[in-house]
Amino acid sequence: MVMRIIRLEVDDIHCDKCVAKIKGRISSLDGIYKVDVIEYRKIVVMADENIDREVLRDVLEDLGYRVRG
Repeated sequence: MVMRIIRLEVDDIHCDKCVAKIKGRISSLDGIYKVDVIEYRKIVVMADENIDREVLRDVLEDLGYRVRG
């Protein structure tokens, strides 16, 4: 099994409730091993190699957050 690390910068994370919502939703996806939110704007995900950055972007945008870059 090959794992990869995906880093995303996200706007509009304002509180611990936002962090919990993001971590809970991303963690519920198959192939996700760890989710960290750093300084309310950076998300680092450890995932299977088949998890695509665009999938994570879609999840975050569905939750109402804007992903930079």
